[in-house]
Amino acid sequence: MGVWLADHDVRPDAVLCSPANRTRETWARVSQALESSGGAPDATYDESIYEASVKALQGVLRGVPAKTKTVLLIGHNPGVHDLVVQLAGRGDEKAKALAAASFPTSGLAVLGVAKPWADLAAGSATLEVFEVPRG
Repeated sequence: MGVWLADHDVRPDAVLCSPANRTRETWARVSQALESSGGAPDATYDESIYEASVKALQGVLRGVPAKTKTVLLIGHNPGVHDLVVQLAGRGDEKAKALAAASFPTSGLAVLGVAKPWADLAAGSATLEVFEVPRG
């Protein structure tokens, strides 16, 4: 997924990551791909992301500074899956259906958010892309 992000010029300004080993390993691989194509920010490891509910994840995102444009959230299911489904009020219907059906390990949802992070609410985002890793 790091290669996909780099190839599609999706560059996070901030990375919020669960401190679990698996998410740290995911960020290490993603950041390596981003570093090799222009750079990656440091991650913030946040205990509240570990096995978090949608409400907890929304709280984490609502705390992101308004000046931050692109956030990469690396967390766990079912919370991340449920968050994507809840936030995606608009977007490609095929991508929304795929995301609603299943969110596999290392799945990637790119959501467009027009409002400040502090105003993040159900249905307030556009699901722009839903990618799953290829075998």
